[in-house]
Amino acid sequence: MRTSVDISDRLYLQVRKTALDRGTSMKRLMEEGLRRVLLEYSADSGASAAFSLPVLKGGKPRKGVDLTDTSRLLEKD
Repeated sequence: MRTSVDISDRLYLQVRKTALDRGTSMKRLMEEGLRRVLLEYSADSGASAAFSLPVLKGGKPRKGVDLTDTSRLLEKD
């Protein structure tokens, strides 16, 4: 959807420079910013917010674990 937004020249230049530095478009950068603000707002208002799973470092799964066999992963030892 197209829309028009009035922002200060200074903010516009900051957005433009940041987008160039990140190798992305101004559109994508502004969409990302709006999503972050909305996510923060929903978290503050008590609405259920998205969550992120922790990323663990450590290499490979335990010996004998086949991550492609999902039904086996659900079995209890």
